[in-house]
Amino acid sequence: MQKKSLMKRLIHTYAAILIVVILIFSLMVSYATTQSDRTAVQNQVDQITKKVSAVTGGYQTDLRRMINDLFPDQARLDSMRDYFYMDFSKYYTQQLGRPQFQLFPRDVEKLYERYDAIEGFVISLEATNDIYHSSRENKMGSKPEQLPDISDYMVFSRPIINYDAYLPLGNIYLYIDYSVFDTIVQQEQRFVEPIVFLLSSTGNIQYQYNMGNGDVLQEHIKTQYETRSPLDSAIFEQYVYNRVELSDGSVLIVAADKHDIFMKSFSTYALITAGGTFLIVILLFVLFRTFGRYDTQVNDVLGTMERVRRGNVSDRIEIQNKEDELLTISQAINETLDSMNRYVKQIYQMEIRQQDINMRALQSQINPHFLYNTLEFIRMYAVSEGVNELADIVYTFSTLLRNNISLEKTTTLAKELEFVEKYVYLHQMRYPNKIAYKFDVAENFEMISIPKFTLQPLIENYFVHGVNYRRVDNAIKVAVYKDNKRIHIKVSDNGRGVTDEVLATIRRRLQESEFDLDNDKSVGLVNVHERLKVFYKDNDYRMEVAHSDNGGFEVLISFIEEESDV
Repeated sequence: MQKKSLMKRLIHTYAAILIVVILIFSLMVSYATTQSDRTAVQNQVDQITKKVSAVTGGYQTDLRRMINDLFPDQARLDSMRDYFYMDFSKYYTQQLGRPQFQLFPRDVEKLYERYDAIEGFVISLEATNDIYHSSRENKMGSKPEQLPDISDYMVFSRPIINYDAYLPLGNIYLYIDYSVFDTIVQQEQRFVEPIVFLLSSTGNIQYQYNMGNGDVLQEHIKTQYETRSPLDSAIFEQYVYNRVELSDGSVLIVAADKHDIFMKSFSTYALITAGGTFLIVILLFVLFRTFGRYDTQVNDVLGTMERVRRGNVSDRIEIQNKEDELLTISQAINETLDSMNRYVKQIYQMEIRQQDINMRALQSQINPHFLYNTLEFIRMYAVSEGVNELADIVYTFSTLLRNNISLEKTTTLAKELEFVEKYVYLHQMRYPNKIAYKFDVAENFEMISIPKFTLQPLIENYFVHGVNYRRVDNAIKVAVYKDNKRIHIKVSDNGRGVTDEVLATIRRRLQESEFDLDNDKSVGLVNVHERLKVFYKDNDYRMEVAHSDNGGFEVLISFIEEESDV
């Protein structure tokens, strides 16, 4: 089995850590949310209990105050009792005859001005079946034959005490709208539906707020009161609740179903789980996509190195799809491989050149004097036969040969031009009336010292690569001039020239000192360039190549003149 790369192992490790961290975080958030929900529900129950108890106690207090306002003394009680036993006209006449006029219905009417929440009163006496009913529609009230339906109201009751005997005289019933309590409950209902029961001391449900989730609790309460047995605390285990006994003996129960709490928390769990899962998927996608692309780039680098190791030394890393540090590494590796190939090629070329030098050394072992004497014999024979042109050609060739095998390393510009002129003369003899040349040398520059064979390879390049013998206007020019303390030697022709791509290649080889045995033109240029760099030093010497104005090729050499012995 192939071993996983370090990058893949890191990706899988990071993915596992990422999943574990998000899961732990989700569990912690879920647990904190659960505790927060329970605390919030308990606070909700506490607030409802507190406010309903306060309102209930407030109405009980108001009822006591109302009794005191209606019946501050025995005379007022007697007035109320007379109202029950007499018709209104007799009662009114009776009250007019008393020293202090007291009208019971008028006293009741005034209560509505003091207490805004009152919906109505019902008063009953122990000694009669008659009742008194007052409402906001009929504030002075009346004595109906039967009690009106007040089942839709919250009722508070309190006995009326006879001041003389301190015995119950009757009861007063205050009823208010349930909406007062509904508003309180709904204002505090922030999390789950609450369950509220207000039970009288006898077990009757005076008020309930039950949206259907408290039916079990309501049935249990009803059964317990009917059987006169205490409330079973076990039933409350499924609720978060408060049970408060009020001052008048009534019981307030406020509860919240734990199942509702769980369902609300579960919805939060589901949301957190979905969010965590989505986050994991997104992060894993980004992780694998980002590091996967990085891993692909690394594998490409490793694959290329493996192919190079197996012998495919020309293979290179594709850098188009590399980024950041991998791009830098890939470029460095490619440059290293290119340098290694160049070094290997140069060593190989040096070996070939060394073999060629050895062969030429063997060939040059022929005695030079034998060649000179033979050529001189041929020249004199041509003169004796009257073939003077052949004699001149042989003399010129002999002079070139003598200059080639001389051991001098430097020469003057005048001698180099003289040597070049003889070289051109030989080509003119081969192709008469097709080649022209011009040497344009400024004064006082003939004695400038230059390396031997500086111009001859440049002229030779023209005859090898640039001249077109089908034309009759072939021309080459050598110009020497001075500009800004620098001496310039320009060799230009009107030959075939080179393409922009070849020109760029020649410039690169000059810059990198790269020899190309398959390209004699660049070999000659590079050879001259390297010798001039050594002779004039890098800082003082430059060689530039370009297209000539006549469409041919141009070489420009510039340097600062140095004194040198010839």
